[in-house]
Amino acid sequence: MHTPTLFEVVNRTLWQCLALGTAAVAFVPAARGMSTIGWWPYWLVIAPAVGLLVLHRQRVAAMAGVRIFFARRGEVAPLRTGRSHG
Repeated sequence: MHTPTLFEVVNRTLWQCLALGTAAVAFVPAARGMSTIGWWPYWLVIAPAVGLLVLHRQRVAAMAGVRIFFARRGEVAPLRTGRSHG
């Protein structure tokens, strides 16, 4: 039996939150308003989407043709696309 990694658990949870949040905002009018913690569409749709972008930031950057700079190590991640930048 495969034990899921932390990455897999967080990835699955964020996708589920995004799907359920999108459905809630689309079909429940009360989910489009404000509450004491803020604007519901942010917490139900935008926050999980940003979480997914952060989780998959290197893949997203490679698809966009952008190099990611790692400030901790002082190195630049290699570009994984076939494009040449000159």
